[in-house]
Parts: sequence; structure tokens; C-alpha cells
Amino acid sequence: MSELMLNQIQHMLHNVSDAVQTMGDQSSHNLEVVMGALDDIAANVMATQAVVAVLLKKFPLEMAEVEAWLNQDIQNPNGIPTTTLAVTRYLVTGQKD
Repeated sequence: MSELMLNQIQHMLHNVSDAVQTMGDQSSHNLEVVMGALDDIAANVMATQAVVAVLLKKFPLEMAEVEAWLNQDIQNPNGIPTTTLAVTRYLVTGQKD
């Protein structure tokens, strides 16, 4: 191989290496953004749960009424998802399954 061809190959390998590094950096940045968004969502859910729990202590609800609302709102032929029902029951009654 000529020196010119070797230099071109070396240049292309260097470009590929730079591109892979850039992709890795971008991937890390994207992961940080997603993790930050998940932290924000978790904080909002926890805050909402705290407010609802306090309100439910002051203004109790019947679990049957809440289940009826869920059944009407969700309209899932399989019924209320298990996790949704468990979280709802915990908020309304304070009981963990």
C-alpha cells in the first residue's frame, strides 16, 4: 500500500473514532436529561400523593365510589389495572396490599 492510502485510511479511522466519541458523549447527555425528567416526574407524583393523602384524611371517600369512577374513566375490558387499584386503595384507605 502506498503511503497516501495509509494516510487516508488513518484519517478515516480518526474520523470514525471522533464520531463514535461524539455519539457516546451525546448518549450520556441524553441519559442525564432523561434521568432529570424522571426525577422531576417522581417529585411531582410524590407531592401530589402527599396533598391527596392529607385531603383524604380531612374529606374521606368511599373506596367503592372511587372504583366506580375508575371503571367508568378507564373503560378497560380487563378492569382496573392492579397497580392503579393498589395505589388508589392505599391513598383512600391507607392500607397497603
